[in-house]
Amino acid sequence: MGTRWEKRKGELERKIVETAIQLFRAGGFEATTMEGIAEATEIAKGTLYKYFPNKEAIINKYRKLAVQDGESELQEIISMEPDTYSRLLKVMIKINKWNEEHKDILRMNNAYRLNDLLSTKGQAIKESTLEATLLRIIRPAYEKGELRNDISAESLVRYFMSLYATYFLGWLYDGENNLGKAGLEEIVQLFLYGARK
Repeated sequence: MGTRWEKRKGELERKIVETAIQLFRAGGFEATTMEGIAEATEIAKGTLYKYFPNKEAIINKYRKLAVQDGESELQEIISMEPDTYSRLLKVMIKINKWNEEHKDILRMNNAYRLNDLLSTKGQAIKESTLEATLLRIIRPAYEKGELRNDISAESLVRYFMSLYATYFLGWLYDGENNLGKAGLEEIVQLFLYGARK
């Protein structure tokens, strides 16, 4: 019973997200209202608010669903690559490809996403997020002694995300064509090996 309800809940949540994304792209983020999303999804406004407090939360869920939908491919990368450096770089290249294809949506969501990142400080990393994927790369390296052990694996993930966020924001708002493999390599190298000559 509970499983069937959870499945229906997940299906409705996904329907809301997909409908909202279509509306954002067709009419613009600011012009799209929560009422319009509820109407297009054919649900009551109160039901929509039970799932999402605002439009930004819908976009944030869209990103999390993308990570969830790409889970098997990301896991394959983690399993196939021979070392921590290669795993981090290949996963970030894959994430970067998705970012390039959804730049319009990311611009709508960025302020909310930064707030979401800051509010998770000290909390457990949730499943079906980029942070959880990175933790699956960093934790084994941490446990093998490849990475320093005076900082938790979760904190290392957050520091990596901070490095990436700086580069990501430049790409998102400064008009650079793409993040590029070279930039991602710099981030991974700086994270793993530091800034010392």
